[in-house]
Amino acid sequence: MNKHILHILLAGLLCLSVFPAVAQTERYQPVDKTSLEGSRYEIVIPTRDEIPSLFKLDKYTGDVWELPNDLVLPHKLTLFTREPSENDIVKEGMVNYQLLAVSSTEIYLVNLNTGILWEYTNNLFSRRGLVFRLVENKE
Repeated sequence: MNKHILHILLAGLLCLSVFPAVAQTERYQPVDKTSLEGSRYEIVIPTRDEIPSLFKLDKYTGDVWELPNDLVLPHKLTLFTREPSENDIVKEGMVNYQLLAVSSTEIYLVNLNTGILWEYTNNLFSRRGLVFRLVENKE
């Protein structure tokens, strides 16, 4: 009878050691992004952050706002700026942009009409603020 109890305890310990690995892999899901259909405005919340910021995208104009996860300051949406491009072509009344938020500090904005891409990476030493930097194609 003692052998049976020992086997059950060992099996239980083995099962418990598997659960943290499963929970950790389920936590990291695919990159959050806005849909290509639906309403003009969409909210994106990165799932890879412990306390993520919230991002709002106007899919027609490409305007992006951040609602930071700051618990002390009053909540306020802050508009990103983006570097201009002659290839930033917008079709009136249509979805022209998609936002991909890898995390609150790594965000990409793409023009769906021309494929040009902007990136925002938060650098602690940068004083540029919330700015999407144009990513150049290397041909």
